[in-house]
Amino acid sequence: MRIAVIDLGTNSVRFDVYEVPRPGFVRSFYREKVMVRLGEDLFRTKQLKREAMNRTEQALRGFKTVVEDFQADVVTGVATSACREARNGRAFIHKIKKELQFPIKIISGQVEAELILKGIQAFESRASQAFGFCDIGGGSTEVGASVDGKAAFLQSLKLGAARLRQKFLSEKPLSGEILSMRSAIRRELGSVAGYKDWPKLSQVFGASGTIKAISRIMKATGLGEDIHRKALAELVSEMSRLSQHDLLLIPGMEPKRLDIILSGAILLEELLHFFGAKFVIRTRFALREGILQRELERLSLSSGQNEIELAS
Repeated sequence: MRIAVIDLGTNSVRFDVYEVPRPGFVRSFYREKVMVRLGEDLFRTKQLKREAMNRTEQALRGFKTVVEDFQADVVTGVATSACREARNGRAFIHKIKKELQFPIKIISGQVEAELILKGIQAFESRASQAFGFCDIGGGSTEVGASVDGKAAFLQSLKLGAARLRQKFLSEKPLSGEILSMRSAIRRELGSVAGYKDWPKLSQVFGASGTIKAISRIMKATGLGEDIHRKALAELVSEMSRLSQHDLLLIPGMEPKRLDIILSGAILLEELLHFFGAKFVIRTRFALREGILQRELERLSLSSGQNEIELAS
């Protein structure tokens, strides 16, 4: 059994193909990410740009070839914040469905949070009985907590690295712009009902390209893959003084994220305060694995927490 999963986000479209040789065991043998920037200027204009849609469609046409080459038995996919919010988002997904026969569905932020948690619960072997998670996307951030295998809290927030960058920051951000952005983040996090009553969490996992990019910087500077609050604050302070061009001087910096790395790092810093955590553990499991787990359950191929062999 081969299952193909598409995750169409605000910054990137991700595509995985999994093989399920037996119930409870999954082998990921194809993973691809294309930075299509579907949400380019979206949070100013409320529209998907023609150029962004063309880039995304081109990437999906490439995935169509992969599906055919690997003879996937099941193809499933979701579209998230960009298509949820754009006035022309549904029309774009309808076009993709019609022309490529990809069953991509626009999901709500709440469903997105549920699937992210499902992916962590099913595949993250390091997860304790009580953990939190955050997934920083381009347009939204999903947060939640799991206690004894059940969701204690889940919420999708209109906070994302691209959204914050478009709304608040110039190319070389001014201190006032950063303060305004922090205030907006804190207001949104402060609106989360009941989070102060959460049980004590022993871990906080972080997923997404933003967290991967920050983790890469931490690792390049000898600090390991986990992102500690103190080191993150120092990185944010350094990046706040640099132009996008000068950000390239930071070891491990991902060139394609130069414009959104600062907004994403500040958002993560505020999320660590929100969770009361000293550090975040980077996880490779999130939305795509949640979609996969949903399919495994539908096909009666799951064994609770599954073993997964990841592609390099």
